[in-house]
Amino acid sequence: MTLLGVAIPHPAAAAPAEAGSPAVGRVTYDLGDQAFVPAPPYRGKNEVAAVVHYPKGQGAKGVARGRHPLIVMQHGLWNTCADRAAQNRMVKARKALAAAEKAGDRAEADRQRRIMGKLGERLSAWPCRPGVAPLPSSSGYDYLAEELARQGFVVVSVGANGINATSSGQADSVYQARADLINKHLGLWRQLDAGKGPLKGKLKDPRTGRTSGVAFAGRVDLGRVGTLGHSMGGGGVMQHASDKRHGAWPAGVKVKAALGLAPTATWENEPVTKVPMAVLWGTCDQVNTGEYVRWNKGRNKRHRCTASPSPAATTTTSTPSGPRAAGRWPVRTTRFPESGAATASPRTARTSSTGGSTRPPSAPSPRATPAPSSAAT
Repeated sequence: MTLLGVAIPHPAAAAPAEAGSPAVGRVTYDLGDQAFVPAPPYRGKNEVAAVVHYPKGQGAKGVARGRHPLIVMQHGLWNTCADRAAQNRMVKARKALAAAEKAGDRAEADRQRRIMGKLGERLSAWPCRPGVAPLPSSSGYDYLAEELARQGFVVVSVGANGINATSSGQADSVYQARADLINKHLGLWRQLDAGKGPLKGKLKDPRTGRTSGVAFAGRVDLGRVGTLGHSMGGGGVMQHASDKRHGAWPAGVKVKAALGLAPTATWENEPVTKVPMAVLWGTCDQVNTGEYVRWNKGRNKRHRCTASPSPAATTTTSTPSGPRAAGRWPVRTTRFPESGAATASPRTARTSSTGGSTRPPSAPSPRATPAPSSAAT
């Protein structure tokens, strides 16, 4: 595993959580399953829905005092509908397929594959069938969002089920659609911070389903935004942060850091050099790779540190170069050859980088294309 540190602006200096109040609040919003239409050439519609974690505070607003940096999170590719009947039948069909293949019964194997294909359509439909709830993939990062909110961030984990259901065969535009979705939510939060817009009065308490009285007006700092995405969500985050996409950001929004967790490679191979960027991926991951680090090659200074945690380890520090690099801290990445792993020095918790890699040059990095998968991407 390779880890690079990232500088997401820490809120402590400007908007600390209220003393003795580490409590975290949680609200949700849903403006409709097909409320967002990505720009052409992408074909499909997506929900405008999210789970929000925030630092609670006293008073009528319910949010801790001060203006809090905003983090937007985006999940990766997975099934979209919690269709229990289809899932149970899928399990049986897989077992039947394995038995048919073992017995050499091609006709039965083909029949089971057809059954699985139809069941897969039900599990990856959008919107979901009547009576079937959508899978809440955006809640899969609640544990991380809660901890970030405890430190003073407002964290918005957005749903991307609609894009997941329609992304097959659209590798050339799916990451643009995911980047557009981030901008959609940022625009909504810009309005909400001003006390207006479609989200006003639409925040729900997930425990009761009733409208929440929490008010974010004047509490969110859109000039300090961090983005985080996993797998295809990571590809969307990187496309959103790429140098040529800044003009699409809503007015007043400034992305200060982007973190890709095993991000898939975007179609356009667009480098990220103007936003502090980090990538975390498994060394043996053949799909979700460190392509973004390679694309930024030559735009960073690399330094060999004199001290290493062990004789067998090598530590590399990467610092952005060029006129925008002033004031940025270096990143330290340590690789242990015997285990093939890399760990970050504790001091990288608040460091930044627009590149730097210790990935073995022989490891392949094929470009990924969206396709149905049995594992979360």
